[in-house]
Amino acid sequence: MSFKLEITINGSHPTETIATLGDLVYFIDDMASMFSSTQFVGEDDIPLIITYQGEHCLDPITSLPLPSQLVLSESFANVDLICPKLPEFKVGDKVRHVYTGKKFIIKASAYYHINRTFSYLVYNPNNDIFQLYAPEQLMTEELFSQIPTMLLNATDKVWVWNQIQGIFQCESNPTRKMRPYDAISNWQMYFEKQEVPF
Repeated sequence: MSFKLEITINGSHPTETIATLGDLVYFIDDMASMFSSTQFVGEDDIPLIITYQGEHCLDPITSLPLPSQLVLSESFANVDLICPKLPEFKVGDKVRHVYTGKKFIIKASAYYHINRTFSYLVYNPNNDIFQLYAPEQLMTEELFSQIPTMLLNATDKVWVWNQIQGIFQCESNPTRKMRPYDAISNWQMYFEKQEVPF
């Protein structure tokens, strides 16, 4: 059986291109260690579709970083059929962790055809650390910013983000606290007119 490896890297300098390629290889290793029983990308793990955010290659019009792409697939495979859905988050999106509220930037995404899900490599600009997360562990920055309003509508009380503890806190009663995930879950119960355990 033959396989095809496609790599597209938009780099303005050879050093950047080589660095991006190196990062892609490490990302594949991380994916393999998570999903493959053999700890490496083998025939059963093909196809694997990955997009990666280049660090310094910018779009000349928007000045936004361009993504680098890697597709690992059977040589006769149709990528559109292999990856039937779009990722929940785009490369470059600002997101938050659903439990800690930590800020991340989506650096790379990978679609794994066996479990039919995307995984995301995120970058924490505060400590320069990369981590791999499943989509259910992340929420958009936009949704996160709406949580105080959602809680106000559900409780008639003002809620503020306590960055040190990583929780939403009721302003009038600081002992009432909620993680972002719990806040969304409770608001959904309120929206569906269920009894909310505030």
